[in-house]
Amino acid sequence: MNILWIDDDVERMQSLYEMMTYEDHVVTKAATAGDALEIIKDEDRDGEFDVVLLDMMMPPDNALGAVDTDGGRTTGLALLTRIRQRYPDMPVVVCSVVKEPEIKKEALRLGAKAWVQKPALPSQILRAVEQACSPGTKSAGSV
Repeated sequence: MNILWIDDDVERMQSLYEMMTYEDHVVTKAATAGDALEIIKDEDRDGEFDVVLLDMMMPPDNALGAVDTDGGRTTGLALLTRIRQRYPDMPVVVCSVVKEPEIKKEALRLGAKAWVQKPALPSQILRAVEQACSPGTKSAGSV
């Protein structure tokens, strides 16, 4: 499985990265909203990714334009909107420390397949990613 992992703190979750690559998944990391948008917009990468693993809370980024991300708390929502515009059927799993139910509800409304609350075990995150890619999977809520 090819995974686009959008998270500003990927190094803290190194064990998850190692587990995903050990399980023969190919992982492309994007540490900023700008990096993620470059990958998402790149037509040469169409069809490259099977799933997106998305953090909600990342630093504000000028690449998102005039979108208000509440000081970075909802940068992930802005990115999820852009992902949906470009790839309406791409499974997205949110993995975040954000606990506000309204942000979680909005992410699921925008089409996230699952929400994994950080801190989480690497095995929990990997299971959510694999389930999101299973045929017929609908939004599952929290894992």
